[in-house]
Amino acid sequence: MAAAIILYTAAASPSPLLVGTKSGEVLIVIVWVLGGLLLTYSKVTIATVFRQYGTRALMWIGVMQQVGSFFGAILFYLIINVWVLFKSAPYCPV
Repeated sequence: MAAAIILYTAAASPSPLLVGTKSGEVLIVIVWVLGGLLLTYSKVTIATVFRQYGTRALMWIGVMQQVGSFFGAILFYLIINVWVLFKSAPYCPV
């Protein structure tokens, strides 16, 4: 659910639902914190399961996380800077 809301707000950028409202700001912060917690929990759980196979298994988990981060960074660089699928919101000082 948290990932769906994060993806929706990115896709609906620059004017997602509840933009510019306090409830929208609170919702986004809560969803991002919840998403980060769930992602971290799943990583720790996977590492705990693989811990019984020794340090080599833990090393490969770390390697795969770095490889995933690398390809994710390349993908989002292309999406944002090459294909320009996201638009910036107009600057509006508060």
